[in-house]
Amino acid sequence: MYKLIYTFFISLIFYVSLATANTGKDSILVYYEKSKAVFTGIVTNIYEIKNTTLNENNLIVEFQLTEIYKGKRREKMITVNDKSIIQNVKVSEEYLVYTEKNNINDKFFITRILNVKENTTIEEIRTLYKYLKSKLFKRVKSPQPLYKFIQGEGCGC
Repeated sequence: MYKLIYTFFISLIFYVSLATANTGKDSILVYYEKSKAVFTGIVTNIYEIKNTTLNENNLIVEFQLTEIYKGKRREKMITVNDKSIIQNVKVSEEYLVYTEKNNINDKFFITRILNVKENTTIEEIRTLYKYLKSKLFKRVKSPQPLYKFIQGEGCGC
């Protein structure tokens, strides 16, 4: 009986270590499934947080979305992040971003961010495309269009 339990726990630990150590297709899909929103976007602004209830080590990063792999269609995404996660992020560069949502303050935060210029990121985007293509109701979405309201004319609907 103890051998069975021991074998079960050893195999469970082995499985978890493989899942976390693997940087291939499986780990990409694990990040995808755990994320609330996955997108590519160009960083438009990075703000320091001052005089708020949020941690002072946090920065707000604003993205102009280019493609949405998971999450709601929108034009922009604003995330609140620890400085250590986004220390190499630069304004006007495009990134592949995985985010989760904080249950306490309902803010998005980055769990993984990769520069689109890198070859490994391009391969990861290809993997996401293949995965979404294989699913019935999932697809890559374009960002929400910019709505322009003209005074007195409304949206033109």
